[in-house]
Amino acid sequence: MRMGYEFLADGIHILVAEGSLAVDATTVFDAHDFSVYSDECCHFSPAGNDILQQFVASTIVEHFAKSE
Repeated sequence: MRMGYEFLADGIHILVAEGSLAVDATTVFDAHDFSVYSDECCHFSPAGNDILQQFVASTIVEHFAKSE
């Protein structure tokens, strides 16, 4: 059984097929060699927030550029 991020990533294809804007952001931090978390749980540091913010913003811009 697929669980966690793998399960969610698989579901992206279904959402896209249904017309939703959905992207897999599970690798967005892979190119960075520093911690993007501010704690041991799941909260991003300011740098992590900036990286995710840039990813989300560029994804939205790219989506709307394609739809014009």
